[in-house]
Amino acid sequence: MILTERGKPFALFLTSTLWLCSAIAQAPSHSRPPQQREMGSRKHYVGLPNFAEVSPNLLRGGQPGVDGLEALKKMGVGVVIDMRGTKSSHEQLAVRKLGMEYIAIPWHCPFPSDAIFARFLKVIHEHPKKKVFVHCRLGDDRTGMAVAVYRMANEGWSADEALKEMEEFGFRGKHHLICPTLEFYEKRFPEHFRENPVFEELRSKAQEATSK
Repeated sequence: MILTERGKPFALFLTSTLWLCSAIAQAPSHSRPPQQREMGSRKHYVGLPNFAEVSPNLLRGGQPGVDGLEALKKMGVGVVIDMRGTKSSHEQLAVRKLGMEYIAIPWHCPFPSDAIFARFLKVIHEHPKKKVFVHCRLGDDRTGMAVAVYRMANEGWSADEALKEMEEFGFRGKHHLICPTLEFYEKRFPEHFRENPVFEELRSKAQEATSK
């Protein structure tokens, strides 16, 4: 086709437009906005403060009352993980009386450690067919960190994505002063999970789960 002088600018415009469209289509995926993560689904039950469903097999909340424990039993929960600073024999007795397993993983929010969360993840992996409920006193800082670890280790969330969920469930404002090291640990957790031998078995299980 022979172009006249008048037709050349239009042809140049058309060529440039096609090139731009092609470049956009072939742009690497990391240059596009990240997919919106679905945070825990809040549900309201008497005796279960700050309660939510993280996944079909993991639930979270604050200190459960008697009514709350009974509600957990009706939901099919088989394991209750208590992350408060000290083990509660009263809660242990109440949980076992309802036919659920009680596991204490006590710690204080200024002092997160890989050993704590390796144990937490191991409990979940050891009970694949049971619903697990994890709680601390208010269900925000310690529970929030545990859920963030689960999101990053088992579901491939980034530290920033997991932190947003922590903030949504109460880790904000004065909590950064009460637990000053928690956000720093949360940001570094993906590196810890990749490199610390305490997570070696859990890394293999996480890779197997994502490859299915």
